[in-house]
Amino acid sequence: MFLATNVENAAKARADKVMAEEGRKIKKALLMQQSNESNVNAQERYAYAHPDYEKYRKETLGPAIYNDHFHELKRKVAEATVDAWRTQEASNRTLGKIG
Repeated sequence: MFLATNVENAAKARADKVMAEEGRKIKKALLMQQSNESNVNAQERYAYAHPDYEKYRKETLGPAIYNDHFHELKRKVAEATVDAWRTQEASNRTLGKIG
């Protein structure tokens, strides 16, 4: 039932993750631009060390990745449950033919 009822939630979780990953790149670029450094590597270090970048990672990117991964794992559990049921049903049919 999970597979049928949670498609929209799983799709939104994936979209949110992709948007958060893209947003991280934008955040990094904006912070690099704010840096007083002329060297690109120094600008990148500045951006990665900036509190705004860390805040974005913790408050936006992290939860988006978690939510997407949660839905992915729930889907895998649901698929494994269906596979186990199919195997059991095949075994029951085989036993029915023997007995």
